Amino acid sequence: MKTFIATFLVLFLSLPTASTAEEGTADGKGIYCPTAPTLGWWFEAGLVTPYSVSKFKIRTGDSSRYYEPDWHTLKLGKYSRTVDRRTLLLKNENDSSTYRCILANSFEELTQKIQEFASEVKLKQASQKE
Repeated sequence: MKTFIATFLVLFLSLPTASTAEEGTADGKGIYCPTAPTLGWWFEAGLVTPYSVSKFKIRTGDSSRYYEPDWHTLKLGKYSRTVDRRTLLLKNENDSSTYRCILANSFEELTQKIQEFASEVKLKQASQKE
């Protein structure tokens, strides 16, 4: 009987609880938002880092903790942004603007998309000067 109780306790205590929000499940992924002021967000080690373009170069913002209050929402820490994981819509909580994003499965993929965006903007500006 003691063995049964001990086994039951071990199994019961090792089960994950559905009510606990896990941090870090977006780690190793990013989102690219081509119409947003901040073009990309990278998730790593429980932190989110924003990426934008300034003078045709990729700029890195300050990292901040991200939170997962439920299974389909990411709160991007101090940036007052949320991401719906089902639709990949980025919402700015300050002005209620929303932006459609694309999943980036690697950091290289994210930075490549941002660099391509910067190159396109540079080409457009060069062609307007001619």
